[in-house]
Amino acid sequence: TATLGILSAAGGYLQDNHAAQAQRRANERQRALIRQQTINKYDEIALKRQADRAAASREIDKTQREALRRRESARTSAGERGSAGLSLNALLRDLGAREGRAKEGVRDQVRFSNAQLDTAARGGELQTGLRLNAIKDPATPSPFGAAQSIASHATTIGERLQG
Repeated sequence: TATLGILSAAGGYLQDNHAAQAQRRANERQRALIRQQTINKYDEIALKRQADRAAASREIDKTQREALRRRESARTSAGERGSAGLSLNALLRDLGAREGRAKEGVRDQVRFSNAQLDTAARGGELQTGLRLNAIKDPATPSPFGAAQSIASHATTIGERLQG
């Protein structure tokens, strides 16, 4: 029985140590997946920023083309009516102001979208930190408990051999 106790203590320690190592490897794989998900989220945010900038650029270009068309139309109409001067200048200033407001509105939308994306990125960082901190590695089994058990069983065997 004492011999079985020695073998059991040694085997138990080896089994516990193997299980702890396997859990650590599984935890490291989980950490790697969490980090990759975070990288993917940042890539998604970067693509959204690029798409927003491209859409804003297209919208501003469209606004400029429309404003140019309106200014040319106003000049043509004024020339055909023979009414140039102050009224045309006032109309052109009004069209310019409208164009400026439209462009600024597009820029405001991009700034708002960027603020939302910044918030999403910060939230992702916090979430990643919480998820990584929640993964706990198992304690390394102590060989001293197994050694103490083996020593106790060896003492029992020694006493039996002497007795």
